[in-house]
Amino acid sequence: MTRPDATPLPGVDPRFARSARRWLVAYPRDWREERADEVTSLLADLAAPGARRVGARAGLPLVWSGMAARRRRRPPLHVVLGYRALSRPVPARYRAWVRADLTDPWRPLWAGWWRLLGVTPVLAMLVATADATHEVLGVLTFLLAFAATASACDAAYRRRDAERHLLPSAGERLQPGDARRAEVLRDRAQALPAAEAAVRALVVLALGSAGCLVVAAAGGGPGVGIAVTVAVGAALGPVALRRTRRRAPLLDALPPQPGRRLVLPTTGALAAAPLGAAAVVGLAATTVAAGDERAVVATVALAAAAAGAPVLLWVRGWLRSRRDLAGVDVLRALVTGRRPPLDLPRPGLVLVPPAAQGTDGGALSEA
Repeated sequence: MTRPDATPLPGVDPRFARSARRWLVAYPRDWREERADEVTSLLADLAAPGARRVGARAGLPLVWSGMAARRRRRPPLHVVLGYRALSRPVPARYRAWVRADLTDPWRPLWAGWWRLLGVTPVLAMLVATADATHEVLGVLTFLLAFAATASACDAAYRRRDAERHLLPSAGERLQPGDARRAEVLRDRAQALPAAEAAVRALVVLALGSAGCLVVAAAGGGPGVGIAVTVAVGAALGPVALRRTRRRAPLLDALPPQPGRRLVLPTTGALAAAPLGAAAVVGLAATTVAAGDERAVVATVALAAAAAGAPVLLWVRGWLRSRRDLAGVDVLRALVTGRRPPLDLPRPGLVLVPPAAQGTDGGALSEA
């Protein structure tokens, strides 16, 4: 597996290793995970003594070779379109490509738009024929809500597609790049990155709803009612914070969890909350543009942000010294007041590594 940039290879200048990895980006990601360290060490052996980077003379052939490797393993266009748009099964010889696609951390940024392909002409027509600002804002709000939902469901989509495309058929021999059923550790996402994503969503919600309220107030909206609602929300914040701090000791001295694996949240999970907050802001802007002088959605959103801000900011600061906690444990303890249960292994999929048969490549992450 490829080492993080912060972990240098033995006998290789870290600056040289970073330069080599930048050139190797042309290769498929799973190829880099298997061979990047070996190629980096070889480049360091062939380089001049004291070299701090890979020159263009050695780097450009790597780029051409990497692009050729991508072309060789990529299915034909009709297979790619069938897989992306219609989720059609991919021939067995291209399963390594499907595996790389399903384990791509940036998959949520583009996979959801393929699911939206069927209604794209309708959305384009709505935007083209819109004759009012609130109609355009309504379409944009729908897109944000769709992106938030797709991001939140990213792990479930990956598991579903892995079962559909990577499991061999009955009687088919297990090959590298396939998946097999097994008991796997339950993945739990770390709490701190999730809390930071929640804080980002809070900032989006607060700033966006405040902007909508400024526009509504400029148009003669009921400023007193808005101020009272937001003040009530702000008053609830300290109450919720005291309750949260009383429940925090439930997370002290937790028992070991041998049936789980603590992992970083996926890109989709981290993007879901800010995108959802942006969708709420879009809804608030749509109602204001449509003539809602009371700005009900924006008022409620800002009050909720004011109430949640003390809790989220305190939890984020508290988790910086508790990086071993899972997000689901923090949510259960602070919301329900109960200690986290013991996780047990669950049925799942184990990926067979592309380079070797007979060993497990790791469970498909569900966090």
